[in-house]
Amino acid sequence: MEYPDLVDWQIQHALNKGDIFISPFNKDNIQSNSYDVTLSDSFKIYHKVDDWEGHIVDPYDQSTMDHIHNSRWFEEIDGVDSIIIYPGQAILASTREFIALGPDIRAEIFGKSSIARLFVEQHQTGAWIDAGFRGEITLEMVRNFPWPIRLHVGMPIAQLTFTRTEPCKLPYNLRKSAKYNHQKGAQVTKYAENKR
Repeated sequence: MEYPDLVDWQIQHALNKGDIFISPFNKDNIQSNSYDVTLSDSFKIYHKVDDWEGHIVDPYDQSTMDHIHNSRWFEEIDGVDSIIIYPGQAILASTREFIALGPDIRAEIFGKSSIARLFVEQHQTGAWIDAGFRGEITLEMVRNFPWPIRLHVGMPIAQLTFTRTEPCKLPYNLRKSAKYNHQKGAQVTKYAENKR
């Protein structure tokens, strides 16, 4: 069975019914086939280094990420008006919007094309947002251009598409393994919590 993405009036209808919740909400952010989300003021910055001192990240070994998060290569910034991303730099950012999806609504997040044309990857491959998710959305951003760029808090940074499906038997917010439910601000990986 094919489940088409919701269009503008269907997104508004789902918001009115409470099947989708977005806060803060701006009706002007509803596009023909998506909803624009904006950049928050929460950032986790991974500084580019030439000497990685033989350190290798192992997703199953939390100590390898703890080593980075407690090093000069990592910085947390909150409460700023803008951020500069330098060539080759990777940051975790967040949407200002808190979203909540019903058990029969899933979403996907995509970068805004105007920002992509400035060679900023707004979101890597983790675009899928399960039905039942509640929280702000973490963005994995990379600068792929020879000059730095300044991004402003509150600017439209990505867009959500929504699809109505059959209701889930166990939505994301009810799963014991839901590591990112109710997340606020940019969140680092919790992959090490997965069982091998």
